[in-house]
Amino acid sequence: MHQDNLKQKLIEHPSVENFFNYADFFRRLAQYKKALEITFDGLNEFPLSVKLKLLKAQIYFEMSDLSNSLETYQRIVEYTQNNPHAIKAIAQIQIEQKKFSEAKNTLKKLKEEDREDDAWVERMLNKINVSSQDISKIHSKTLAKLYQQQGFNQEAKSVYEEIGVDHKHDLGKVEKLKICLQRIQERRRSL
Repeated sequence: MHQDNLKQKLIEHPSVENFFNYADFFRRLAQYKKALEITFDGLNEFPLSVKLKLLKAQIYFEMSDLSNSLETYQRIVEYTQNNPHAIKAIAQIQIEQKKFSEAKNTLKKLKEEDREDDAWVERMLNKINVSSQDISKIHSKTLAKLYQQQGFNQEAKSVYEEIGVDHKHDLGKVEKLKICLQRIQERRRSL
């Protein structure tokens, strides 16, 4: 019934608001193809509507079409001269794509333009720092494993210690068994 009301309003009075409401109805139902179709129809009627462009970018984002979503948000920023909502979305997409240095730059730009969202920007910057550290740790762990496979055990141990990982947990099966046997023998001796 609600869908019919939205459609009737759009037919009687084709406005940005009515196109938005009707398309957003389908977006909320995850009927993205229909939502995009209505949004494109609205943009044909109202090509300068930032509200419809933001909806289009959001629909792409929810469809996991990050490249079209990012492109749309970037066009909005160019057109509006720094729309804070679009800049936030660009930063979130860049974080999703693990483009952390680009996301940091985007967030710094947002911080300069929109002081109201300082807390949000700081949370996102912290998220980037944690994610960057996790990736760095993964790369270091991979390096340590390569050292170990090549027989450079001391170098592997140094890398593990540097990143704060107990290197014994990353040893091969044979090494783990040797450690287990040593522990069993030590326990037997202590009894």
